[in-house]
Amino acid sequence: YLRCTLVDVQWDSVTIHIKERVPAVYLHYNGLLIVMDNRGFVLEESLEHETAYQGLVHVIGMNVRRSALGQTIAVTNKAQLETLTQVLVELKAMKGIDLLRELDMTSMDSIYLATRDGFDVRLGSEDSIHEKLRAFLITRERVIGMGHTTGTIDVTDPGRPTYSPD
Repeated sequence: YLRCTLVDVQWDSVTIHIKERVPAVYLHYNGLLIVMDNRGFVLEESLEHETAYQGLVHVIGMNVRRSALGQTIAVTNKAQLETLTQVLVELKAMKGIDLLRELDMTSMDSIYLATRDGFDVRLGSEDSIHEKLRAFLITRERVIGMGHTTGTIDVTDPGRPTYSPD
């Protein structure tokens, strides 16, 4: 769970800076539940039921090639891991990571999010992820402000997000 971020060597001392890896997502692979940080680093491999990890984002559709504890997960499509990392890091920076319940990466041309409060979000492809996530958060707030609590937010064109009630 610890990651070395810097080793500072002085004449008479060595200082090692570390950062704690925080569980962010889980997925299923070969009968195991794999828990990872927001950069795809495998923190746990478990036989537990997923209810033990409900506070984490459930990732589906990742083409996992290999999973090893203490290493970054190996996937057949490198773009999937890069996009997963970008979505999670961006949402964390935008203070929106806690909204996310599920991330569906089955098709890289049609990425979906599901929020904990009942919205489905169409991101489309991995292009312009920052703009799409920003458009999603702004649109969600506006939709909630209008009294809607569920529905679909489409940000495939982040300049023109759309909302469809259930």
